Amino acid sequence: SAKDPDWPNRWPGRSTIEVIGFAPYEWFQAWEGTPWRKRGEAYETFKAELSERLLEALYTHVPKTRGNVAYHELSTPLSTAHFCNYRRGEIYGIAHTPTRFEQRWLLPQTPVAHLFLTGQDIVTAGVAAALFGGVLTASAILGRNEIKEILRRSSSVT
Repeated sequence: SAKDPDWPNRWPGRSTIEVIGFAPYEWFQAWEGTPWRKRGEAYETFKAELSERLLEALYTHVPKTRGNVAYHELSTPLSTAHFCNYRRGEIYGIAHTPTRFEQRWLLPQTPVAHLFLTGQDIVTAGVAAALFGGVLTASAILGRNEIKEILRRSSSVT
């Protein structure tokens, strides 16, 4: 991938891409509890159909990829549950419902002395949210606004 500085030397002219889509867990619930790679023909057929739909979406948005995909693999919520032990295969933590964002306990500070929460779930979903969650938690621990400090430092660098 582009994250690997030696990638162009080892794999000239090749790239990787990831397509992420959201799907209701109920689509896969019929196979809940079945072992990985042993879910049967109906599951594999469903995965193949879903893969084709996602590939078509990719080709629509990145036309140059059509005819150039050498390999693709589909991970479902069951795969995520199997490998990461996430209940119902969530890839981005707590369910993103309006109720989730109303929770008063999803903050860095907790009622337990010296126990803090951090990560994506105290903010929202994704890698950037995890980073921001870390900054918020550091601010809570240090008792000062680290976000203002980061912004101050970054504006003085330019």
